Amino acid sequence: MPTNMQRSRRTAAAAVLCVIAIALAHAKPPIAPVKNVSDAYFGTTVNDPYRYMEDMKNAEVADWMKAQADYTRDALAKIPQRDTVLKEVTAFGDAAAARVTSVQITGNNVYYLKRKADENIPKLYAREGFAGNERLLVDPDKLPAPEGKHYAVDYFAASPDNKYIAYGISIGGSEESVLHVIELATGKETGDVIDRANFGSPSWLPDGRLLYNRLQKLAANAPVTEKYVNSRAYVHVLGKNPDDDAPLLGTGLAPGIAIEPAE
Repeated sequence: MPTNMQRSRRTAAAAVLCVIAIALAHAKPPIAPVKNVSDAYFGTTVNDPYRYMEDMKNAEVADWMKAQADYTRDALAKIPQRDTVLKEVTAFGDAAAARVTSVQITGNNVYYLKRKADENIPKLYAREGFAGNERLLVDPDKLPAPEGKHYAVDYFAASPDNKYIAYGISIGGSEESVLHVIELATGKETGDVIDRANFGSPSWLPDGRLLYNRLQKLAANAPVTEKYVNSRAYVHVLGKNPDDDAPLLGTGLAPGIAIEPAE
């Protein structure tokens, strides 16, 4: 049976949805112009009316995004009794002392992300067993970032022997992950830093080598649509230059395995 707290949270959530719907009903969002681009794949024509919006440096795209943001702020500001609703939602959100997510267990060690009620960004922690002392491994708030932006931990994976933990971190919600490695005994960075590790999906071999996925390095004049194609899985030896890492899997690497550029 739902508790009184659960019922209250559901009621508050329903109220928020209702007032937002009312606020949005009186205005229309900015319309993005259609600029169709057609490609033919194996005899089939595929239309892409908004491909130009992939170029974040396009002034028209930037103006549209700003107009969307202004529209949203204006709509939210007009929500009836907004301050009252916000106060209720904030109170429910702060009711829990902390929120723990992405729990991973390696051997006897437990790794997880935790965000306290008064924090905005989850931090990476470790402990030896569920009853062990908690250790802070990565605090994104302590990393130097441009004004108005912050770092966030995107993923992490500990080695089977719990000697190292690899983690990806990006700035400003970009998901442009840079992969780092920490030596768990000391809590210090090993100096292994690998960029273009978006969706890096790191995992460890029994001998301590690190497997990860890396995007290709684009030429200065390459179209942005090429950014996420031809990614490869690599094997990294700690302490070595990642640009010398051996590719393990990717387009054209294994004649018997057909991997398309977009895969």
